[in-house]
Amino acid sequence: MSIRLSTAPLLLASLLALISPPCCQSLSSIDRHLSDVVPFSRDLVSADRGTADVYIAALIPSSSDGSLLAFELALARVRRLSQNVRLRLVYITTWCRPAKATKDLFDLLHYLPSAFVVFGSGCPGLTGAISQISYFFNISLVSYADTSPELEDESRYRNLVRIAPSDADFNYPRIRLLQMYNWTKSCSIYQDSSSLTTGDSSHQAAAKAKLDDMLEAAGFNMSFVSSSRFMSFESAVKALEMFKQKEYRVISALTNQSLLAPLFCAAYNTNMYGTRHVWIVSGFRLSDRMWRPDTFNCAFGRCNCTRKQLLAAANSSLYIDFITYSADTAQADYARELEQLSSLATQGGAFRSYAFDSVLAAAAAARKLLQAAPSAPTPQMGSVPSPAELLKGDALKTSLLNSNFTGLTGQVQFLKKSRLGLLMLQQLVVSADGVNLTFLSEFDCSTMAFLSGDEALRNSIVWPGGSPPRDRTEIEARLLTLQIWLFAVFASLAGLGVLLSLGLMVVNIMYRNHRYIKMSSPQMNNLIVAGCVLCYLSVVFLGTDASLLRGESRALTYICSTRAWILSVGFTLSFGAMFSKTWRVHCIFTNISMSKKIIKDYQLMLIVVFLLLVDVGILTAWMISDPMWREERLVSIEKLSNDREVHFYNEICSSKKLPLWIGLLFAYKGLLLIIGCFFAWETRNVSIPALNDSKYIGMSVYNVLVMCLAGAAVSFALKDNQSASFIITSLLIFFCTTITLALVFFPKLIELRRDPRGEEKRVRATLRKMSKRPADEIEPERCSTVRLAKAAEEKDQLKRTLEAKQAEVRRLEEELQLRADQKSGLETGKTASAGKLEDFDGPESGTAEVFLHGGADGRPTAAELEVWIRRQKGESARQRRCNFSDEELFNQEIADIQDRLLADSPR
Repeated sequence: MSIRLSTAPLLLASLLALISPPCCQSLSSIDRHLSDVVPFSRDLVSADRGTADVYIAALIPSSSDGSLLAFELALARVRRLSQNVRLRLVYITTWCRPAKATKDLFDLLHYLPSAFVVFGSGCPGLTGAISQISYFFNISLVSYADTSPELEDESRYRNLVRIAPSDADFNYPRIRLLQMYNWTKSCSIYQDSSSLTTGDSSHQAAAKAKLDDMLEAAGFNMSFVSSSRFMSFESAVKALEMFKQKEYRVISALTNQSLLAPLFCAAYNTNMYGTRHVWIVSGFRLSDRMWRPDTFNCAFGRCNCTRKQLLAAANSSLYIDFITYSADTAQADYARELEQLSSLATQGGAFRSYAFDSVLAAAAAARKLLQAAPSAPTPQMGSVPSPAELLKGDALKTSLLNSNFTGLTGQVQFLKKSRLGLLMLQQLVVSADGVNLTFLSEFDCSTMAFLSGDEALRNSIVWPGGSPPRDRTEIEARLLTLQIWLFAVFASLAGLGVLLSLGLMVVNIMYRNHRYIKMSSPQMNNLIVAGCVLCYLSVVFLGTDASLLRGESRALTYICSTRAWILSVGFTLSFGAMFSKTWRVHCIFTNISMSKKIIKDYQLMLIVVFLLLVDVGILTAWMISDPMWREERLVSIEKLSNDREVHFYNEICSSKKLPLWIGLLFAYKGLLLIIGCFFAWETRNVSIPALNDSKYIGMSVYNVLVMCLAGAAVSFALKDNQSASFIITSLLIFFCTTITLALVFFPKLIELRRDPRGEEKRVRATLRKMSKRPADEIEPERCSTVRLAKAAEEKDQLKRTLEAKQAEVRRLEEELQLRADQKSGLETGKTASAGKLEDFDGPESGTAEVFLHGGADGRPTAAELEVWIRRQKGESARQRRCNFSDEELFNQEIADIQDRLLADSPR
């Protein structure tokens, strides 16, 4: 048989045990009449020879351990395994010394071969070594007091069967409490293994590791579960401070009694107690005796709290512990034994009941094997084995694990190697009457339920605040959406805006050949209208949210992309068309080299197409490389109570590099606005009939700039107030778009009403500055100017009339002179001809000498008259040119440009 030892010290102790003399018998405080429970001695070995008795070898911490009485009371019930086989128990006092326990156990098993099972040990840290020694002798080990989760390792402790529940089993009622109160956020603080020399602390670390596995298996979200270890008051304070920052309120503590007071002192100092917190504690025994003044205090400088402060922090905490007996079975089936065990001293009291049930389990398993053994030898066996031989090895272990009976601690059954037993839940209640540890309910690990029922348990627990604390602040998430009526109002306004735009487009198309419309580039007007339609539609998409789409996240993602496209393209179409028209005016009136050059509409269209391509490039790169998605952003928190808050969320469109893309679009369009405003300012004094809307286009550019600046500021300032942001942004879009349409198209509508056919003669262009004085000051001056002009015209007319009368008088005088000189015929004829010529040309013309020839009647011929008319026109033209100023000459050139623009404009 192979020997499997875990450590070198254990192997050394085993070898020493083999070469050492047998141990002397130990004194016992148990009366000598308890013959079935005796200490190990040489006399017992000699008396045992030749009998059919089988022995249980028990290892106890001390001779006064209360488990000895439990062994005797149990043996009194199961003393006879069969007619010829009696069950006895021999014990060794170990004093929790590993070397002594190892040596004595080797002696016992070597000199007492009828021992078929080992019980032990009541000392932490000894069970593992005893398990390996007993495995060497092919004997099963039954543990009635060691609760370490590490003993569940099948590969290391193959012959171990545990009657007492494991410390990891405390996690079952803990998890059930979390589920019952819907505490999904919790933390655990456990004792560090380096803080103590005993094995209790390592139990807590192993139990905590099991707790994490159980929570994950039970479906808890481990992101809401945290843990930390502690080994002193200072480390406990640091751990609880971390839990406090993360707002943990349900704390599971895994510690022994030595660090319980420092832990609650840390809770008091960090304010992690009271109506908003709950403590679930496990890991120590005799919890009802923990709160005495001599045990629950800050002695030896371990903490700095008074007993009153400790009790305030520990008030209403819950404790999970082993049961001493089952309330359902002990009173009826084991009343006598329970009475005797209760009267015993408290030493070993936590496991007396499990020691009792260990004997019952071993006896039941042995009886089952003996009953199944053949009574006569078979050819295969050769001889009938002894009872001790029948009870050794895996057969007894298998029979033990298949046990199912009612013991002092309840139903005894196993899962793998561990007992599925009963645990109890208690609550510490501090009142004016004192400190009371109230029993609440038993917990059955086999059914994973409290025996009293969940509802009865809820009614039994006393909460300081009158109700169980919440594991976190209850947060009600509310999504802020637009009210339906508000969306309907602005959607209706957007619809009216679209209808207005389409109506203006129809008028623009119908009257595109009208002189006034034709001079304003109707194709560019159509682009302005198309951009305005998209801007109106963007209001509808801005108001579309989850309340309208009923939470369709995919549709909302498309809405986010559509918002960016439709508003950007709409702005580019409308403002791009106005920008290009303003650029044309600027080129004509500020660039001398281009004054004779014609800028046609298709060139303006190319500018708009270029701006659109820039938009498409930026938006396409954005949507492909960094797609947008719907996101809910926390905007405000309303605190209703200590445990209730309402979080208000806004629905926004977001992407990974959203500021980069928004900044790129703002920079590009902002530069376009600045350049457009510059062009508008440079041409602010231009009034051109051929470009008759230049003044209004400039005003539209200013309007767009102001509205865009206001919209950007409002969007940034009111980003957390969805309704206000939507209202103001939508109004700015409406005003900007509507004012643009009014400035561009309403003057045309007025002109169409005044001159439907476009036959009125155009007015020359001018660069004169427009008056900045008020209209009430300008109008009287205009009236005075008109009166002066009329007076001057009447003066000129009277002067001409006077000159005509004077010419008539001279003519009559000359006729009289001619009649007086009739005697000189030739001289008279010449004189008459000269008089007639003067009559034709006027007295001041001085051009009579041009006509050297005349007709038969003495008047000029037709050819002579034509020459005279041409000469008169040339002199008039030269005179006008001499009298024109540079400004009038420039206006004449503008008139020539108007003629060419009209000739080249498409119909």
